[in-house]
Amino acid sequence: MDRMTFNFSEECEEYQVSDQWARKIDEKLFPLLEIALIRNPTFNMFLSNEMHEANRMIINNFAVFQQLFDKVKAQLELEPKEIAVIFSIHYLIKTESLFTHIVDVIAFTLISNGMTLTDPRTEKEIVLPDEIRLVPLGTKLDFLKGHGFPIIANSCCVRLRNSSAHLSYTIDNAGNIHLPQGDIIKIFDGMNEYHDKLRDVAIGGHIALRHFYYEKYGKNKA
Repeated sequence: MDRMTFNFSEECEEYQVSDQWARKIDEKLFPLLEIALIRNPTFNMFLSNEMHEANRMIINNFAVFQQLFDKVKAQLELEPKEIAVIFSIHYLIKTESLFTHIVDVIAFTLISNGMTLTDPRTEKEIVLPDEIRLVPLGTKLDFLKGHGFPIIANSCCVRLRNSSAHLSYTIDNAGNIHLPQGDIIKIFDGMNEYHDKLRDVAIGGHIALRHFYYEKYGKNKA
């Protein structure tokens, strides 16, 4: 089947993201997925299950949070500090759901291609999908960055994710977020940049998976 039959533009338009991220991720990920299918006899079931989970729950729920964030950006009777808090919560949820999901899928794909991921806390080599979920996000991002996926790893601000999880930041009266490490996230312009980069890469990664699934099975959803 001709790979061009999968319409990136339509897929990205549906989720309102630029197709440049999906195409870049796809170019790197597609051949690795093909090798993983050959090398790992359980990979096909893993990929089908992960796509089913993403389509049934994560992506649908993400759309609701996207609508909420759009209303926040419209400043509907919210104080700047309230907008900043909602942004931080939204960023945390996006990171821990849609983004981490694609990170875990790519990490297992790399493992199935013979790469080695070790949990730094236990020094245990990771071999199963369930084990990947227990590895710290920063470790997984370093793993992806070291094996050809800086586009994924560099899209997430782990410092912001951690501060959002622990509420360990301060917000000034203008609504700017000050992280403990010294980063300052400006209300709206800065928040939009952080939000859009994470969203586009996370969704772009899932669209790349849909492309692979389409080419192999003639459909883009498990």
